[in-house]
Amino acid sequence: MNLLSYGLLGLLARRESSGYDLMLEIQPFWQAKHSQIYPLLSRMEKNGLLSSRWIQQSDKPDKKMYSITDKGIHTLQQWTQESAAPPV
Repeated sequence: MNLLSYGLLGLLARRESSGYDLMLEIQPFWQAKHSQIYPLLSRMEKNGLLSSRWIQQSDKPDKKMYSITDKGIHTLQQWTQESAAPPV
């Protein structure tokens, strides 16, 4: 897991979101592009940290919404208890 993964888990701990919404939320703080976020969300879902569901939209493509799982919450809680790395 990298820092971006933990940032996404933190945002998803607040509320269910689409990949696009997560990108918009994190960009003011982190220069993450959709080419980084979407594969990372897929890996995190495969590892059981996230779950997803599709929402059908009539005027736009269907939207995939992500939620944090209990395993994801546990992983995030463990990370918050680790010592911080020295500043770069």
